[in-house]
Amino acid sequence: MKTLYSYITEDYDAPVMMNKIDGHVHFFDTDQYVFDYTTPVFEKSVGFIDVEPKRIKKYADCMGHYDTFIKNHYDKNTMILLAASTSAENMIAIHKKYPKIIKGFGEIKCYDEWKGKSLKLKGLMQYWDVFKYAGENNLPVYIHYSLNTDVDIQRLDKCLTKFPSTTFVLCHCGTDEFQEDKSAAIHSTIALMSNHGNLWADISYTAIDYFSSNPMLLGQLPQDRIIMGSDINPALFNKNKEDGEIYLKMQNIDKYIHSDTNIKNLFHINA
Repeated sequence: MKTLYSYITEDYDAPVMMNKIDGHVHFFDTDQYVFDYTTPVFEKSVGFIDVEPKRIKKYADCMGHYDTFIKNHYDKNTMILLAASTSAENMIAIHKKYPKIIKGFGEIKCYDEWKGKSLKLKGLMQYWDVFKYAGENNLPVYIHYSLNTDVDIQRLDKCLTKFPSTTFVLCHCGTDEFQEDKSAAIHSTIALMSNHGNLWADISYTAIDYFSSNPMLLGQLPQDRIIMGSDINPALFNKNKEDGEIYLKMQNIDKYIHSDTNIKNLFHINA
């Protein structure tokens, strides 16, 4: 069976990466239903369903997706599975049904608008029930919440203060693909992390682009609260050159952070 190391050496002639856990992948999504997860890229991956904002109303109840995925694809040795939907109530229900399998929540899309169009949601507020539940049950929460304005920063600051017992992982370090300049969001994340010990940073996707060009900036983040992930579906790795290039960018910053150790601490993994 091919692994990340054989793929990356054959296709891109790159040295072997040190980290063995991918902290952010999409095992399956709501359009394709279930991807064929047959080629593990890392030894272990943190993954979830992908509920994009354009489908946010349609996928309030994702129980059926999790039932199917857990029955046919889940592997406890290689997967750390999180629950996601657009409903806090349904995410909690998924965890209650699979308490030994679901290790947290996310990736939760906390948008008020998408591509300039209002989603008529309540952003972070619509997930307060799951944030409270996560804190009570010692489960981390991955949130996709872009820091574009002072209002965004204030709302996240309020949420972190309201739920001090909940561990939040800010996906992409607060950046998104629509920001021309990601430095402001990165520095806002650094400031929020310095003020809130319950905020972690996920360096994936758009953040990987930024940090691979500015790796020394990683030193301004709390070293015990940063993790690294690809933000892709591992089954698609060898079908898209851009996906392969993500791993090369991960490799550029791999030596600066202890992502594997941090992920194990985040999910209380002993070995």
